Amino acid sequence: MTDATYLPPVILTADEIRAITGAVAPSVQLNELRRLGFTRARRGLDKSLIVERAHYEAVCAGAVVLSPGKLEKAADKLIARVAIPASEARTAPLVPAPPLALPTAAPPPPPTPPVLRASARKITIEEWAVQNYSNPPTRWVLGQWRRAGQIHPEPERVGRTWYVFAKAVRIVNGIVHDGVSLVDRIGAREGR
Repeated sequence: MTDATYLPPVILTADEIRAITGAVAPSVQLNELRRLGFTRARRGLDKSLIVERAHYEAVCAGAVVLSPGKLEKAADKLIARVAIPASEARTAPLVPAPPLALPTAAPPPPPTPPVLRASARKITIEEWAVQNYSNPPTRWVLGQWRRAGQIHPEPERVGRTWYVFAKAVRIVNGIVHDGVSLVDRIGAREGR
């Protein structure tokens, strides 16, 4: 007969987990284990907790242990940062890269906002209608014009209000409707 040596189980027992966390409910135990740094702690198919003994001992020894998915992501980021050739990527030792040198010059000042001219001022669409029409159209009609794309440049919505440039015009079938009646336009042509 061979001498039997005692090997502890590969995962922590329920009593060991209860002693570590001080909790009975598995969900509370899992949260507490993750808070303590046991990132590889998980629930099994039978809803019991699984904590690998090697992981437990590594965390207790002070090692930073990542879960398998996070370990691969961290390795990929580190490989990209260190610029290791792809052929040596998985076999190269993981060594942190030196900190990146930052430029010492002062950052450029933020751009100054452009000075708005009076012609670039925006007013509400109702104010625009009052300024351009002696008998201003209703809000419903203004909405129809806006939806049909007849007001140029297009109105801008801010909150519940529509704004247009003060110099905006209404264009229908390529003809500019600037609020001047046909009689006034004909009179202006003839010099009256």
